[in-house]
Amino acid sequence: MLLRHNCLCDILFTACRTAALSPRKEVPSLIPGSASGPADVFLPVRNQGKPAALDVSIISPLQFLVVDEAAVSQGYATSYDERRKRRAHEGDCAEVGVEFVPLLVETLGGWSEDAISLIREVGQLQAHQLGQLPSSITGHLFQRLAVSLWRGNASMWASRLPSVPHLVDGVL
Repeated sequence: MLLRHNCLCDILFTACRTAALSPRKEVPSLIPGSASGPADVFLPVRNQGKPAALDVSIISPLQFLVVDEAAVSQGYATSYDERRKRRAHEGDCAEVGVEFVPLLVETLGGWSEDAISLIREVGQLQAHQLGQLPSSITGHLFQRLAVSLWRGNASMWASRLPSVPHLVDGVL
């Protein structure tokens, strides 16, 4: 599970670097006197010159806490986890003048509104730096993130397959 998260963070970090946003990874001392690490990717300057802490989270809409609502409300799992993340980190970040931006994705691929907005913003800035079409660069960024998420899912699920004797399942 951590591998999936780190791969998504690496893709976002690289995209932010290409977009000339001067990102930093895992800033440990963002909140003085706290062991909390709300910034998987830290941007020293974002909206109106304010720094931003980008916090990537992956949530399963199939987990017990959200499955009932997620079954009837698209994006419920990301909304649920975003509220939880904001309660935990937004106040501390605001105290030190940092915008807290939770970037939530469901294991099955649905992104939170904040995540979609930020990915589009980074894609536009990347396109400007590279002299490419914004729609092409942004689409490619979404594709890279989606493929990475699903590779991580496949790896995680494959590692949990039960070992069945070849007499039952056949020889591969």
